[in-house]
Amino acid sequence: MINIKCPSSLSTEHGDRYTLTPTVEGGVRAQVRPISARQWQIGWGDLSTPADLAVLQDFARGAWGAGPWWFLSPDALNTNILTPRQAALVEREQRDELANGGPVQVSDGSFAPMSVLVNAVGTQSIPLVRRLPVIPGMPVTFTAEVEGDGTIAPEIWVAFYDVNGANIRGHFGAGRARAGMQRVSASGVAPDNAYYVSVGARSQTLRLTRPQVTWTDVPPPVFSDGRGCSAAVVHGVSEGLVLTDPTRTFMNAGFTVSEVL
Repeated sequence: MINIKCPSSLSTEHGDRYTLTPTVEGGVRAQVRPISARQWQIGWGDLSTPADLAVLQDFARGAWGAGPWWFLSPDALNTNILTPRQAALVEREQRDELANGGPVQVSDGSFAPMSVLVNAVGTQSIPLVRRLPVIPGMPVTFTAEVEGDGTIAPEIWVAFYDVNGANIRGHFGAGRARAGMQRVSASGVAPDNAYYVSVGARSQTLRLTRPQVTWTDVPPPVFSDGRGCSAAVVHGVSEGLVLTDPTRTFMNAGFTVSEVL
């Protein structure tokens, strides 16, 4: 992951879920789109430097290839780097140990629209989402609503992998041995040779919902939908000169990050 300057302004546009078409009878027909793409309008203030712009232009001009790339907005780091579909469990690992569990009431009394049932016979750790981006030395926390059998504490895990896919280190988080859904977290710091992180459930967990991954060392206070984007391109870069002399140059900039599906 490449760090770019923190934005002075950021707005997110969510693509329409429906295509609305007028009918000859005077009504409106709604056609559901399976996926709606997002777009981020980002602005940098007047104290941006040529070095800041150079990092951005590396992506816009193809120095890192044609893309697409992962994009994590500042709010995603603290709320949920999973994509919206991953956080909603619409996209996840397809394994025999995981089955769709339907809606469930979680620990704060609200309802999650989808859950997964875990049947881990003969398997201790079951991956839910693989290959999430990390930065070595940065913390990662996985949080989820989980349920056990009431006698053994349910557990979840995070595991870091190197560029070749070899497991480097894992961390576990355990709830309490009681009935019902409960919010549980597992945290770890990405090792120096970490390339990505995967998250999942341990065999003591029977049901899981509301997965949430953050680049923090503490669990987020509340659930957030997925804010990460696993495929994006940078375009529409504009620059404005604020001040320049032999010792310093200040600029402002605006650009667009578009999700591609």
